[in-house]
Amino acid sequence: MNDIVIAAEKNIRMKIELVLKFLEELANTLSKDVFSRVGLVIFSSYAFPILDLTYNYYKICEVYRIIRPLKGVPEPALGIYEAIDMIRDLDDGLADKRAIALITSLSEKPRIPLVDALNYAKAHQVHLAIATTNTEAPPWLPEDIARELVQLRSDNIFKIIKLIVSDN
Repeated sequence: MNDIVIAAEKNIRMKIELVLKFLEELANTLSKDVFSRVGLVIFSSYAFPILDLTYNYYKICEVYRIIRPLKGVPEPALGIYEAIDMIRDLDDGLADKRAIALITSLSEKPRIPLVDALNYAKAHQVHLAIATTNTEAPPWLPEDIARELVQLRSDNIFKIIKLIVSDN
């Protein structure tokens, strides 16, 4: 069983249709594994837990679609922290894997260091996959994070899904 939280940026910088396609494909994949739960955190300059861990996989698509874009400089670290809090608060002890898919534009340098959030995830044994809608890693992103970054495109959505769903 997997507990997966999607921490998705929602502002005017995001390619909303691409994020929705990812969420729909994730829901399709998870619907074949009825023992996984999924949650949703939306972030920009603040992070909000929008949908607690649920077996209703398609709800994440509906909810992301109706949330209006938020203002401010995106803070992906806040999305990670909020997602980890959701996983910890709703942990029932049954999950074999706990994962976060961070979907972000990385369009501007955030105030809060992303490295600290990644270390926090590791300390809580939460697997993290980072996907960006940006075409390349920004120069302010540390090299070790940039190496792990996956560009979110229509043709590699399943690569990202595999990163958060597989047992590796």
